[in-house]
Amino acid sequence: MDDATIQAMGGYARMKPPLAIPADQTALWAGLADQTIDLVETDHAPHTKAEKDSATPPFGVPGLETAALLLFKAEREGRLTITDIERFLYESPKRVFKISDQPETYVEFNLDTPSVIGAKGYRTKAGWSPFDGWTVPAYLTQVVLRGQKV
Repeated sequence: MDDATIQAMGGYARMKPPLAIPADQTALWAGLADQTIDLVETDHAPHTKAEKDSATPPFGVPGLETAALLLFKAEREGRLTITDIERFLYESPKRVFKISDQPETYVEFNLDTPSVIGAKGYRTKAGWSPFDGWTVPAYLTQVVLRGQKV
């Protein structure tokens, strides 16, 4: 998405920093490729539709459920590798935040079957995503937290 999305989505595209011009997107992809950017995170802000439809919609969008799926999409488009995704979402955050290995905490994805974001609803209280309806090349199969499937 870029700054043109703001016109189409209104408050649903309101975030900080704001969506930028395509040249900024190009610079971000270059930063990921040359490892100037060493991790990817979301500022998961699960504002409800009612909040986003208000006269003063809050900044932020939900992103926790979609971040990895969108990175898998970028991998299929040739922008990233699976190794890059592991580095951005696992290795670098672990290093930067000094998180020890947690072998009983992990996520699993099916990388062989596409899915549509939002087709089966959302777990987040927001109940929506700016990527609703986007086809991605994978789906989440399970989350295990400290040995417990959640």
